[in-house]
Amino acid sequence: QAEDGIRDTSVTGVQTCALPILRYLKKRRLIIFVQRQFRMIVFRKWFRMAKTAARKLQFFWRYRNLMRRKSMWLSEMERACREGDVKTVKKLSFLPGSYHVLKVFPNLVNIRDPIYGSTLAHAAAKGGNVEILRVLLSQGIDLGVTDGIGQTALHYSCAAGDENFEFTQCLLTHVTDPSESLRVMNRYDETPLDKLREANGPYGLTEKIMMRYRS
Repeated sequence: QAEDGIRDTSVTGVQTCALPILRYLKKRRLIIFVQRQFRMIVFRKWFRMAKTAARKLQFFWRYRNLMRRKSMWLSEMERACREGDVKTVKKLSFLPGSYHVLKVFPNLVNIRDPIYGSTLAHAAAKGGNVEILRVLLSQGIDLGVTDGIGQTALHYSCAAGDENFEFTQCLLTHVTDPSESLRVMNRYDETPLDKLREANGPYGLTEKIMMRYRS
């Protein structure tokens, strides 16, 4: 019996010593579990932030590339229209090669110049090539748009006098309201007819056809 008592006392003592250790280990496991969960939450948060930042950077890069190509296309088209380069205008109107991405713009042919507010119609009027005008008309060009100083394509075409006779005649044929187009005034209160009479060269033929549309 004495031995049994000693044995029970020993077991009780071991259990008493082991309980704090077990509690400590249990608490430590809980702490480790919480720490791991916290790390996972933080990691997921940072991962989502990094993913969002990467997407924004990718979008910005694509948008920048798109705007750069649009600017290049507009610059080449304006130059070709002014110089009467029909071949280049026809080629660029189909958005070849790297310009294919510009198909996202629904009305690309009517995009304004960011500085002067002009469109390809104004550039074509300065060049005076009727074939280029027909190409632009097939693409849906708006001939009634005014630029930064309030001038339409008709103003620029009339400024060249009879040199642009065919171009001016084609413009008056395709505008929505010819008589209204002849009454449009720029910032200096000048109509297309006023610009025609200021032309350096002869303008008699163009004036006759304009007076016919005016009446």
